[in-house]
Amino acid sequence: MVENHLADWQSRQLRDITRDMVAQRHTQIASPKSATDLGSPVGANNVMRVLRALFNFANGQYEDEEGKSLFPDNPVSRLSHTRAWNPETRRQRIIKTVDLPAWFGAIQQLRKPEEQRVDWCSSTVADYLEFILFTGLRRDDALCLLWDQVDLKAKTMEPVIHKKQKTVMGFPLAEHVAALLARRHSERVNDYVFPGREPFGKSGQSKRLDDPKKQIARVIALSGVEFSSHDLRRTFITVAESLDLSPFALKRLCSHSAGSDVTAGYVIMDIERLRSPAEKISRYLLRASSKEDSASVISITDAEKRNQG
Repeated sequence: MVENHLADWQSRQLRDITRDMVAQRHTQIASPKSATDLGSPVGANNVMRVLRALFNFANGQYEDEEGKSLFPDNPVSRLSHTRAWNPETRRQRIIKTVDLPAWFGAIQQLRKPEEQRVDWCSSTVADYLEFILFTGLRRDDALCLLWDQVDLKAKTMEPVIHKKQKTVMGFPLAEHVAALLARRHSERVNDYVFPGREPFGKSGQSKRLDDPKKQIARVIALSGVEFSSHDLRRTFITVAESLDLSPFALKRLCSHSAGSDVTAGYVIMDIERLRSPAEKISRYLLRASSKEDSASVISITDAEKRNQG
């Protein structure tokens, strides 16, 4: 955020960044740059959230001889005082049930030998995308998953949930996911479950897969289904909700906190308690994608409508 949008401020003292400067930069980032550019209102908000966090850190970290903060004022507060934050709408896009066969067909295309000659890591991308759909993990948590966080014998994983202050959480692996990871493990090249194009950097350290934007665009072109990595997580959650799972199990599978729910604070949700719900979601996705024969496919139309409503 800083390097892309505040690069010319990096050599400035914090005390030299004023409220007016913040307001002007926020407007500048959000404004269209050309007739075909839509601007980035949400991006502008995110940049200012980062700047606000830097000032908040400085406020608590740096004091004068009398113990008073050197940065008592946060200039980003101007956006709240003037109600200048850009409105944000939560995205509602998921992969609809009717589109799952086409999506899985495109994923399989990435695993074909001729595709591998163009981009040898395309099968890794295919596994990564399928993994997110079947586990609901956030993009970065999946990309950072290490083999020592996976127990193929017990069919469990303990990824680091970065959104939760790097909390380690345990999850069961549905049979389909366990088989996918077992195949990947037999072909492992470094410590990451989803290694990058170059498995090791110049320092010899393992490298992970980066967000595969080009390969996602390839799947979209092949399937005609628009999606992002987070849409796969949203699809997982929508399917889980449509299957009438326990709300506590649903929150835990989605790595969501219980929040202010007092009852949830007393529920101990161990990994084995989550195995049946995880398998139920997996089998639904397999049936809907035509990868498993069954006539009992439950429609999630109502859940989709609620999500879009």
